[in-house]
Amino acid sequence: MIELFLQNTPGRLSLLRAGVADGDWASVERAAHSMKSSAAHLGLRDLRLRAEQAEALARDGRGPDVRPLLEGLDQAFALVRDALPGVLGRLGTP
Repeated sequence: MIELFLQNTPGRLSLLRAGVADGDWASVERAAHSMKSSAAHLGLRDLRLRAEQAEALARDGRGPDVRPLLEGLDQAFALVRDALPGVLGRLGTP
């Protein structure tokens, strides 16, 4: 699951950015929902909360309010992206 999360999240972040740029709030909502679910499954609270907020804003017709959240989502992912390979190593996963 960790490896899939690390592989898929950059694409979801790209979809979020593209959706915000295009005003495609349905795409933003879907990408944020997927990210929220994956982060929740792995216990990544900060990333889950940020993705949940982006999802709710897009769903509630406040898509433009997602724009300021993008940097925080990128930063939250960067933190876990750097930490999760160590977790895999401690679990004995190559």
